Amino acid sequence: MRKTFLSLSLIVMLLILAISSGGHSATTVFAQEGTGTPAANGGQCNRTLNNLVALLERDYQFKAEAKPEDADYCSKLEDEANTFAEKQIAGITGEGVEGQSLGAFAYLDAGAKQYVGTMPSGTTFTAIARNATPGSQMIFVTGDSFAVYVDYSFTSIRPADAEKLPDIETVEVKPFCGQSWCRNPGPPPTKSK
Repeated sequence: MRKTFLSLSLIVMLLILAISSGGHSATTVFAQEGTGTPAANGGQCNRTLNNLVALLERDYQFKAEAKPEDADYCSKLEDEANTFAEKQIAGITGEGVEGQSLGAFAYLDAGAKQYVGTMPSGTTFTAIARNATPGSQMIFVTGDSFAVYVDYSFTSIRPADAEKLPDIETVEVKPFCGQSWCRNPGPPPTKSK
């Protein structure tokens, strides 16, 4: 319940900040927290970014890797904060990316060893996590009576959206397949000559 409240408070805060800064330029504050002095590079971050970072640090234990000495500090900080916020909201509220199968093979494991069937084209699902192993295109999707791994290149999910999903290692998943297109787990299909 508290995590849902925190997610909602983050969304409301971002909306308030967006509305309050609309129509006029945002007041800027210096990048170094609480010192009242500019960052070493003389750069400044806008109020919206500083408020987002403060909220993420307070409610989600966000720790920025960008350093005030970096030439593009505000840009790096903005990328980090936005990515962190997207992942936290998706991971806490269970939201994900809606998609459809384009005839994707379904598996019970990210390594694609336990094939359970071909998800029919047009089957809708919600992608909730991705396999962050370099080169992997596997995402974990849930739908009506299934929770399986599929290769996102055989779905309507864009690569950029798949990359924004949280790492599978940070999300609790319980793969199963109870649809009519599911079969007993077995080796992946092979191409016939």
